[in-house]
Amino acid sequence: MNNSILLNLILVIIPILFLFDKRAHLLKDWKATIAAVGVTGNLAYLLKMGLARFQVVTYGTEITATAANAAMPLASVLFCFTLPFFALALYRYLNVVFPKNELEKYSLAFSNILMGLCVAVIFFAYTKAYPVITFSLLLIFLLFVEYKNKYRFSYRFYRAFGALI
Repeated sequence: MNNSILLNLILVIIPILFLFDKRAHLLKDWKATIAAVGVTGNLAYLLKMGLARFQVVTYGTEITATAANAAMPLASVLFCFTLPFFALALYRYLNVVFPKNELEKYSLAFSNILMGLCVAVIFFAYTKAYPVITFSLLLIFLLFVEYKNKYRFSYRFYRAFGALI
């Protein structure tokens, strides 16, 4: 079995295993979950398709099952949808199973460290467009989430991100 197909299968099976925990109730918002996975999956697919068309990303020719227009492996297209599904299910499962948020007080400090890191990367890599654009967007996002937004959720994001890594 192809490794990427196996990875996609694992990314679907683990959220199904989360359903067996009676505390989680992951199926109550299934419409919102499908909509969120559909939007992020389609955006990731369009990005991968554009990168494949401009030959920024190339795939091996030994893979026979390809998407119709993009010359992309079918497993790569499925990965665009299974990874957001797994990440969303893990995020929701962790928030239900571990409702206590003792680490919330450290999220602002961690975000400030990340903002300082973004400024440092922008300063030292100002000649390259990709790091400047990427870390500028991250800096703007962190500033908005931590200082403009009234609802504090970054500690939950950091917890799910740590689990994903």
